[in-house]
Amino acid sequence: MAQIARKRAAHFANFQDEGDDADENIHAGGDQARTLGPWSSAMELVNAREKAQHERQAKLQAAAGTEQEGEAEADAAAEWRPSRDPALGPHPRDPVKPLFGHCLDVLTAYIDCVESLWGVPDAIKVRLAAHVCARRKMSPEAARLFATSAPTEVLVPDCTQLDAPAMADLLREVTGPSLQRLELGFCGRGFGDDAAALVVAVAGGPLAELESLTLDGAYRLSDAGLIKLLSAAPALRRLSLAQGSRFTSALLDKLPELVPQLTHLNLADCRGLGAESLAAALPRLQQLRSVRLDLIPEVDDGVLVALATKLPHLTELSLRCCQAVTDAGLRALAASGRGPHLELLRIDECGGRVTDAGLAALASQCRALKVFSARRCTKLGDEALAELLRAGGCCTHLCLSGVAGVGPAVAAALAGSCRGSLEELDVSFCRKLPDRCLGLVLERCAKLRRLAVFGCSQLSAASLYGHTNAALVIEGMHTKVDLDLGLAQKRAAAVAGGGEGQDGEEDAKERQAAAGADKEDGGGEGDAEGNGEEERGGGAAGGSGGAAAAGREEQKGSPEGKEAARRGKKAGAQGKKAAAAVGEANAASTGRKRRAAGDAAGAGAGPARPRGKVGKKGAAAAPVDEALEAAKEAPPQEEWF
Repeated sequence: MAQIARKRAAHFANFQDEGDDADENIHAGGDQARTLGPWSSAMELVNAREKAQHERQAKLQAAAGTEQEGEAEADAAAEWRPSRDPALGPHPRDPVKPLFGHCLDVLTAYIDCVESLWGVPDAIKVRLAAHVCARRKMSPEAARLFATSAPTEVLVPDCTQLDAPAMADLLREVTGPSLQRLELGFCGRGFGDDAAALVVAVAGGPLAELESLTLDGAYRLSDAGLIKLLSAAPALRRLSLAQGSRFTSALLDKLPELVPQLTHLNLADCRGLGAESLAAALPRLQQLRSVRLDLIPEVDDGVLVALATKLPHLTELSLRCCQAVTDAGLRALAASGRGPHLELLRIDECGGRVTDAGLAALASQCRALKVFSARRCTKLGDEALAELLRAGGCCTHLCLSGVAGVGPAVAAALAGSCRGSLEELDVSFCRKLPDRCLGLVLERCAKLRRLAVFGCSQLSAASLYGHTNAALVIEGMHTKVDLDLGLAQKRAAAVAGGGEGQDGEEDAKERQAAAGADKEDGGGEGDAEGNGEEERGGGAAGGSGGAAAAGREEQKGSPEGKEAARRGKKAGAQGKKAAAAVGEANAASTGRKRRAAGDAAGAGAGPARPRGKVGKKGAAAAPVDEALEAAKEAPPQEEWF
């Protein structure tokens, strides 16, 4: 061991790597001899620590650079305060309903008694039909009222009460060369292949004016019946076939030939259509601007790519509940030529395959989005959504219900970039959205008319009632908001009641002081009277003393004694009179001094309040506004935030 230690010491003292062979190198490190040992390990740790620190600082600087854009909005949200007293509750609504609304209500209530709508314009008939369907009163008899006089527009949103004979009667009346718009909702009970053939037969030729056809819920209508009907409407531009369970790919193959001018197509919930047929047939409709493929499970990225790359006029796309769509499809949509022109995009409930990466692609290209809906897209984050909103800055309708990542960044983007365009907002079940941030959005977005906040228990009356947008309609108000508002109003009432109680105590104290002053005045008068009595007693005593002396002199019997007795009696009588006069004068002077002192004390204490019943009437006549102002100025026991 000693010999090995000497060799190692010599090796470290005179190290020459060039002349040493690997076998003669005593150090186990070989060529890495200088990199092993405590000093080398320590230096390696120091260098690694410095490198990691530099990388960390670079990462922080990069993150700070990305956050600089939203700092101004975040600061504004932190400094936001309600511009209106939240204790006032909701904004008052105009109780006067428009006359047209009252007329619709009356006609709807007595629609069974109406004999004819002859002469009523078609635009008003459309509004009335929608009103009647909303009240579930569209019976076969009521439907005939809207079919007379050869209307150009027939809209019946709810045909559930119309069976096949009633539907046939309606179609016979409305079918004609002047018909431009036929929209029947929930028409599956009465509209089938026979009804389609009836329309073609009654028309007796092409329906040259028909531009819009809606047959939602026609579960009895097949491809053959619809193809026969579409062959009679070559000018059709809008077609809605939602929930058509019997439609197949054969219909899609013939659509470009039957309706080449089609601009709006709704195939929502048509489960018989495959992804391949959609990708092959829809691009042939070169005039399409709006496509709805909601609730079709087969729709995937291939369909999305075909629509984005081959439809030159596409501006609206709805893919709700299409869970096969992923970020790749969104990137293809954004990269296509239609990305910058896209105005409406709905990707509700597309599962967890749509993430921030897809939104980043949309934000880079889709800068014209006005309507965006991503309901229950749980993988979307706050910053990615905010970047999408800031990219365009023209969003009018935004639905982010059930997106847990919505937070301050989205609110800052809305308050900053979309403040002049936002009209409807749905942030239901977005519990990470702070109360202050939403209050800033409601205050700045002056055009906002509808807000949905279902399930947002973190919001308070400060944001929902503390804004100045009186035209805003809020839906889904949490019960906790009204409870908190009720507690605040009770506290305000308690503060106002406490102020009135203090005024009553002050009145009682002043009444006691006034009573004490009266007692003092009475005591002063008594003292003055006592002093007068004493003085009168002194005078009487002097008079009696003089009379006694006169009596003693009279008892001597001399003439001088008699004269002295007479003078003594006269002097005694005069003394009694003088003493009585002096006593009365002193009593009056003392009473005046006491009253003057009491008046001076009352003037120094402040103006005297009326006592007794007069004081109660004065307290009751105090303005009610003073109590309200006191309630508003009183600090709440709990902060809103």
